[in-house]
Amino acid sequence: MKTITLLFALVSLSTVGFTQQNNPSRELELGSGIFPSYFEGDYSITKKEFKEKLFSNQKAQKEYKQGMTLSHIGRIAGLLSAGYLGYSLASDEAESTDYIVGGVGVGVGFGLAAVGVQGVKKSIKTYNNSL
Repeated sequence: MKTITLLFALVSLSTVGFTQQNNPSRELELGSGIFPSYFEGDYSITKKEFKEKLFSNQKAQKEYKQGMTLSHIGRIAGLLSAGYLGYSLASDEAESTDYIVGGVGVGVGFGLAAVGVQGVKKSIKTYNNSL
């Protein structure tokens, strides 16, 4: 009887260990950088696969879209303001208000972009918490 119990315990423990090794985490992660990489657990996935999984949760989808919208608006505004500031610096006829407008535009634009990225990260957290 002890042999059967010991054998059953050994088989159960090895099955649990095998299942845990071959069942990777389904949590989504976003890599850093200008062109981020996307992960599901330890595995790299495409952006399309990432969005398909994320959009299976309605709340995460809404947060992602809002974050991406803010991020894009912020980047466009920041780049345009940076261009205006650079033009003002190179111009002989620029006034101090040109520098202020350009600098404030850069700060606000890239600040909005940062808020947008935080919204995207929040959507990933929302998705992962729903698993």
